[in-house]
Amino acid sequence: MSQLLLILFRGNTNLISWGLEQMALASYINPVTDEDVWHRMNGYPSDKISVLVANVLNGPDKKNYEGWKKVIKEANDSGKLVIGYVRTGYLGASWQHYKTLLGWTDYANWIAQIEHDVDLWYR
Repeated sequence: MSQLLLILFRGNTNLISWGLEQMALASYINPVTDEDVWHRMNGYPSDKISVLVANVLNGPDKKNYEGWKKVIKEANDSGKLVIGYVRTGYLGASWQHYKTLLGWTDYANWIAQIEHDVDLWYR
């Protein structure tokens, strides 16, 4: 089942009166299984939908995925900003005690993993 979250940026009310609202689409849709959805999102006018949020397995995972690289490049080429999601584990402060990939729950190790995952988005 495909999931899509729609966010409407309202911000400055002067922009709204000028008809300059912007929408962001947060997608949990893997382009390997449904590349057409990403082609449609990339095809939306960038003056209306200018931000796409990519969630690759709650972060960039441990390796690069060519399908994601392709749709993110297409989005950038079409004038959209792509924001990549990374898992934060609530920095270890959650009652669920999320663990990093290495099995840690403390703040410092969550920060290290987050920095590592953010760096992976640029590979």
